[in-house]
Amino acid sequence: MADDAPGSAAATATGTVTVTEADTLAAAGAVTIGATEGTVYTGTVATFSTTYAGSPASGFTAVIDWGDGTSSAGSVTGSGATLTVAGSHLYADEISAAPLSVTLTDDAPGSAAATATGTATVSEADVSAAVGTVAIGATEGTAFSSTALATFTTTYAGSPAGGFTAVIDWGDGTASTVSGASITETSGTLTVAGSHLYADELAAAPVSVTLTDDAPGSAAATATGTATVSEADTLAAVSAATIGATEGSSFTGTVATFSTTYAANAPSDFTATIDWGDGMSSAGSVTGSGATLTVSGSHLYAEGAVHSVPWFMRHFQAG
Repeated sequence: MADDAPGSAAATATGTVTVTEADTLAAAGAVTIGATEGTVYTGTVATFSTTYAGSPASGFTAVIDWGDGTSSAGSVTGSGATLTVAGSHLYADEISAAPLSVTLTDDAPGSAAATATGTATVSEADVSAAVGTVAIGATEGTAFSSTALATFTTTYAGSPAGGFTAVIDWGDGTASTVSGASITETSGTLTVAGSHLYADELAAAPVSVTLTDDAPGSAAATATGTATVSEADTLAAVSAATIGATEGSSFTGTVATFSTTYAANAPSDFTATIDWGDGMSSAGSVTGSGATLTVSGSHLYAEGAVHSVPWFMRHFQAG
């Protein structure tokens, strides 16, 4: 306040003005995003209404949670009572109906806020194919390991190796599932590593490696080939029994003992043939454990005589 001229008296009174919030925000429907992995999605993600049509879009901030563990700021536009949020995002992998949200907030000191929720479905972009064949060369009883057991290509070079699982059929009736560090990716090429212990030798047994994109992915491919597992056994005769039998009476007993350098081999992996020395031969029974194998058999000698009996045992190849 000032005194009129020529007066000079003046004084100022100060105070505060508080303007209360007039906005009430509300999400207008659910958010639904349909995208493809490896391709940038751009578009409107949510719409909001406000009870104060005079509020400018520039006075709001939007945060978009994309449903894949990442979030980013959205662009707010609109006029009147409707505000629209748009955004862009690159999904690295497919997802199925993942929950996402868009939160719109009035800039400070405003307090109006609202969240729109919905889902994001990101479709498969991978088309996988096997490169070459699988070739395994191993030795029974010795662990086999390969850092490049099978190789695959994918049409989506950005697909993370961690999104795949591989099942290895080793050709001996066993299979193993690998993932994580056992599957690597370089420029669209996926390589599967694996390790296995073959208990017995194999001759060109069919093997396969099947690579599958984790759900909800559907890409899959199979590489096939063969496994050849070489012999590790070295057999040696330890002793041969002296048979004392009576003609017309059946003899039953141990006839020979052998050693093997591969103690893990089961007795069932061997066959034995006994030449009884009288022109007759028959299969023997193989038992034992570790490095010692014993052959037993039964035979009826028709006539008394002294025979030289050459027993022998043969290791058979499974498969």
